[in-house]
Amino acid sequence: MAITVRWADDIDNVILWEFGEVWSWEDFYQMGPQSGVMIASTSERVDTIMISSAKEIPAGAFTQFDKLAKVDIPANHGLIVIVNPVIAAQTMVKISAKMNDVSYWKLADSYDEAKQLIEEDRRQSENKGGDTA
Repeated sequence: MAITVRWADDIDNVILWEFGEVWSWEDFYQMGPQSGVMIASTSERVDTIMISSAKEIPAGAFTQFDKLAKVDIPANHGLIVIVNPVIAAQTMVKISAKMNDVSYWKLADSYDEAKQLIEEDRRQSENKGGDTA
């Protein structure tokens, strides 16, 4: 499968999206409902890590990132941390997040860094008395 969505094994309440070498936006949107069901299965905070091993991103990425930035996320969803080696993808994520004032998108260079960003954000939320990012 081009994209798999599952619970991460080594950190609680984190959904792991794993992108294969080749995937499409159709693949992406087909997996969205599965992620939504997983988030809805708990009232606790849920974060997402998206890891891509693809060397390219599908055509139309900027339009898709802009569209995704405007989607309402569930109240119990925290960060979406994107691990992607493609500089163009990282740049589009940064621009779309800034243009749409999206603070819950983060970039990381590795899975371990993504987990660290989530754990740090969760600690900060707890210190502020909140459950989400």
